Amino acid sequence: MTMRWAPRIPVLVCIAFTAALFGQIDSYQLRAKYGPPLARETFTISPDFQVIVDYGPDQQVCRLELPASVTADDTLLELVPMSMRGKNLGTMFVFMGRASAKMTEYEHVFIGEPQDPDHHGLRTGVNLVFKREECRDR
Repeated sequence: MTMRWAPRIPVLVCIAFTAALFGQIDSYQLRAKYGPPLARETFTISPDFQVIVDYGPDQQVCRLELPASVTADDTLLELVPMSMRGKNLGTMFVFMGRASAKMTEYEHVFIGEPQDPDHHGLRTGVNLVFKREECRDR
């Protein structure tokens, strides 16, 4: 029985590789379906600390995403000092089932801090979004 399949194995292997080629998704397909990608960069501050930056059409920062870390507050303060944030307009907590987030609004930015549902008061990251008009669709 194995002798009958032996000559067909190369044909089956070629069919398998050809099928895999058609299953790939490339940049052109994604752009055609969803439009141009976000202008995004990732900066490595230290081996286990990366800052993700999204830019607006004017190449100005619209959004910063930082991991939960001891140095996140210092890094955020260095990148966006209090003078750039503007007046603190208030802080609120949002609860959605087990998930929650601390939201702080300033004149020029929003800062969101998703909270770990298993550890009260422990955040899972920090997201800062500028309120500029160019950043609204990002």
